[in-house]
Amino acid sequence: MPSPSSIKVYYKYSVSSIMQFKEIKNEGLDRHFKVTIPAKDIDSKVNKELASIAKTARLDGFRVGKAPAATIDKKYGPSVRADVVSHDVRHAIGDIIKKNNLDIAGSPAIEDLKSEAGKDVEFVLQLELMPEITMPDFKKIKITKPVLDIAEKDIEKQLERIAEMQSSFAEVKKAKAADGDMVVIDFVGSIDGVEFAGGAGKGHELVLGSKSFIPGFEEQLIGAKAGDEIIVKVPFPESYHAKDLAGKNSEFKVTLHAVKRPGKTEINDDVAKKIGFKDLAELKERVVSSMQDSTAENIHTVMKMKLFDQLESSLTFEAPKNMFEREYNGLKAQSDKFAEADETMKDKTAEELDKYYRRVAMRRVKVGLMLSAYVKNNKLKIETDDIKAAILKEARNFPGQENAVIEYYSTNKQAVESLTGPVLEEKAVKAIFASEVSITEKKYSVEALQKFLDEEADADVI
Repeated sequence: MPSPSSIKVYYKYSVSSIMQFKEIKNEGLDRHFKVTIPAKDIDSKVNKELASIAKTARLDGFRVGKAPAATIDKKYGPSVRADVVSHDVRHAIGDIIKKNNLDIAGSPAIEDLKSEAGKDVEFVLQLELMPEITMPDFKKIKITKPVLDIAEKDIEKQLERIAEMQSSFAEVKKAKAADGDMVVIDFVGSIDGVEFAGGAGKGHELVLGSKSFIPGFEEQLIGAKAGDEIIVKVPFPESYHAKDLAGKNSEFKVTLHAVKRPGKTEINDDVAKKIGFKDLAELKERVVSSMQDSTAENIHTVMKMKLFDQLESSLTFEAPKNMFEREYNGLKAQSDKFAEADETMKDKTAEELDKYYRRVAMRRVKVGLMLSAYVKNNKLKIETDDIKAAILKEARNFPGQENAVIEYYSTNKQAVESLTGPVLEEKAVKAIFASEVSITEKKYSVEALQKFLDEEADADVI
């Protein structure tokens, strides 16, 4: 099956005028054509190519360029004919798409290909078109935006945490490591018994609960004491920036040398200046903005899901089957892989799961097509700062390894290109929030907002 890119390449060539095609199906997004390429056209090109080969062919028993035509045909004829047929089929597909001005979804499919020597080449070309996207009535959509209402006690709690971080750590003999303690460790990481680059360290100071290491690592050190040797088993996240490690189960041999605990520090102007602020008031301002920033992404995600909820029933255009199947299969494979760890999926029957996957896949395809059309209609473009922001967002998902993630994207053009789709989708969503739909704010305390976000996170992910 030729790819869309190969079809575009062949647009620049002249296409045989004697190729014939007839539309045999026009239903919904499906277009099928019966295509015929005359045998004499194929034979002419094959004979021309064989004649060219004959001039320089080196065959045993014959001088260069003197082998009989029958011998040349026997040795090279089948492969040359296959190349010519493949070439002309691609020409025909490109010509049909171009002449009919078709906007196709996915790759063309070829069925019932007949390609016998001396006979016309015949096949059925199956195409699926992109649907005509109609924009929903955004003015009917109403979204509630959660807003964090920060009280003085919330600020004080954060200042206490900063005080703990500014406290000097002192070793506590025979103490068992607890959350918030600093442990001094040596570690060596391996996968299937083989050590991997960047997976070892000596005398490393790690604050438990800082989430500096991959998820699950720090928790397994809680309860250990100086002198203990611990085997930490953790999987690398599927989205880990180093693709050779992503999703793989690892094992770390850890030796714990010391447990340290922080003393008490009072937060005042002097401490604020020590950590880079003008005074305590400026530090408090930063605390407030940090608390707001820490929930902004989750709030945006919830709002986006609420938007998609309301869009789902209003997007009535037909979705291309090949796009739906690709999304469905990818979603099912991903969900099956993590089914045991997903509490929302455990109680569903196989039939319920399949129905859920199909609904989610259809929704994703339709919303994705609508957002893509919105981007095009509103001439939204990706700026350099958009890509930089997307890379920094990815880096923040791996605390302590931000520089490695940034380096990965700076040297991997394909990885950067993979960000363009999500970046454009986000630009479209933000533009819709900014100027299309009605948004009402609702205040939440820190505790209430966290509870609300947790409940939304536990709901079925769509």
